[in-house]
Amino acid sequence: MRETRAIRPVAACAVALLLALAAGCDDKTDPYPPVQCSDNGGRPASVGGEWVLEGEGVREACGDPDLNAKFRLGPTHFRVREVDPNPPRWQEDAGIPQADAGRDGGAPADGPPADGGAPADGPAADGGASGDGPSADGAADAPAADAQEDAQTDAPVYEPATLGLEGPIEGFTLEGTIHGYCATFRTTEQLAEGGTITYSFTGNYSGGLRGLKGSFSGTGPGGCVARGKFTVEVQ
Repeated sequence: MRETRAIRPVAACAVALLLALAAGCDDKTDPYPPVQCSDNGGRPASVGGEWVLEGEGVREACGDPDLNAKFRLGPTHFRVREVDPNPPRWQEDAGIPQADAGRDGGAPADGPPADGGAPADGPAADGGASGDGPSADGAADAPAADAQEDAQTDAPVYEPATLGLEGPIEGFTLEGTIHGYCATFRTTEQLAEGGTITYSFTGNYSGGLRGLKGSFSGTGPGGCVARGKFTVEVQ
């Protein structure tokens, strides 16, 4: 992943005319706050295709002091494949149940009520208002309760989709998942001079922009620790 290291700026406070005002130059706002997102339980967003990843960040705690500076990522182009284990959307839109959706309705069709008239010809048909009345009322109320429970049970439950490179790229790997609109992925890059740089990304999908926006953290080269923000445009 191509990086561009920015020139370290001279501290503005170093030329302050009044030392009493020096503290006012110290901006405490974190330019790279970590982004948090959570699985909203929905179908994984479709993010497969050509990615254009870019971002900016800062490295700290490096063994080489020259690396303790701001830097840029990308823009880097690569293709990502998304594997969604959930039933196709057209199947869901058409109301076609999943393979196990009929398990609750199969037993009554195959069980005793369909095999004979015993329940109809037995005690319930002979009367017995005192014995059979309450059970008949309960039976009338049961379908409504069952319908409510079935509605909750039948709500779709989506599995996360997995993300990976569409084809191998020498010295570079990517793997991750997307849960609803929350994507997490990890990249590792082998450096020509030896060593690796690893970044962990967390971002939220935006349908309008068809892309991701979030924050990243990383390690390498050497003892460097990095953090920053990123965007992905899905083309």
